[in-house]
Amino acid sequence: MVLWCLTPPAAHAHDAVEPGAKASSPAARPGTSAATSAAVRTARPAWSELTAAQQRVLAPLAGQWNTLTEVHRRKWLRIAARFQELSPAEQQRVHARMTEWAQLTPEQRRLARENFQIHRTVPVERKTEAWDRYQQLPEAQKRQLAEAAKVPPRPGAVSALPSSRKPPISTTTPARAVPPHAASAA
Repeated sequence: MVLWCLTPPAAHAHDAVEPGAKASSPAARPGTSAATSAAVRTARPAWSELTAAQQRVLAPLAGQWNTLTEVHRRKWLRIAARFQELSPAEQQRVHARMTEWAQLTPEQRRLARENFQIHRTVPVERKTEAWDRYQQLPEAQKRQLAEAAKVPPRPGAVSALPSSRKPPISTTTPARAVPPHAASAA
């Protein structure tokens, strides 16, 4: 199953998505960075509002807590609420994973979320079969697959961000000049 999580979504998306079904990813959702930053500024609870016990459990995320949206904060708080029920080994594992998560770039987190969503839609039998086939591969081929799965560095400047919105029909008219009903009909 490790191979499944390490491969880029495009490599196994055809296994997880039914033909004709639309994949839903955070990158495909409409939204603006201004709206996102406003949501983060107003998100509750702030780090200072957490209990001492919650701060202890969520310590690996302390430096980034106030940059998380309210939805993500609530998810981490649900994990913190269950933390004391875990064995010491499981608690250590959760903290290690939190630390790893906190060190990921936003792009790496996005890919991890996409991989998770794809992974959870695939039946257990298919995942088991894929893992068994992977285990049968020679070590050299496993290394080759691991290298191929690495995400290549991307240029710093992006000319166009992915969007679910279609471009305006006329490229000579600025996008703002297109009436909202015309843009949604396109």
